[in-house]
Amino acid sequence: MTSAIVDQDITGTSVLPISKVKKIIRIDDDIVQCSSNSAFLIAIATEMFIQYMVQQGLLMCLNENKKTLQYRHLANAVSRLDNLEFLSVEDTIPKTIAFKDIPSKTSKAPAKNTESDKL
Repeated sequence: MTSAIVDQDITGTSVLPISKVKKIIRIDDDIVQCSSNSAFLIAIATEMFIQYMVQQGLLMCLNENKKTLQYRHLANAVSRLDNLEFLSVEDTIPKTIAFKDIPSKTSKAPAKNTESDKL
């Protein structure tokens, strides 16, 4: 029975263009070949992942009584959910920092006294 399932072609549509998915797959040097069915399943899995992530971001948005989904809602979902934690490991989706909270290099550097200033 499993051979009958394997022999069947997978049908359906994907929002992501399969040709672009195949190009992205070809970038990986470890993958020699990828069938059309595999590329299609990767596209569908990617769509499902994006849908899940947006739903979790929307829940964060609704918790704040906001109507517009923003980057910070997605970043909060990534930082709070264990199954999205892998996105914060290498700063793929970092939390936002206000510009005023970023330490300035010029404001903390001590002024140097030069000989021309003493004259």
